[in-house]
Amino acid sequence: MNYAIIGTGKEGQALARKQIEVAIASRRQAEALAPVAKAIGQTIIPESLQEAVKADIIILAIPPDRRKKSRRPLRVGRARS
Repeated sequence: MNYAIIGTGKEGQALARKQIEVAIASRRQAEALAPVAKAIGQTIIPESLQEAVKADIIILAIPPDRRKKSRRPLRVGRARS
């Protein structure tokens, strides 16, 4: 099972420090997240949003006031069994 945290603010970073392998993503490019990932720990993998949404479990760590309402839902794909 793989995990992804979308959001690299205080909440996202705190969740990522749990010593499990987890991907982090934000609106920035994966390369720009490399210093953040390194500062959090060795088990953190910076990824693009497109890759992060493919995780088995996705944790959305974005403050409610920063979420934009979308007219269309994010298409993740078919559920896995």
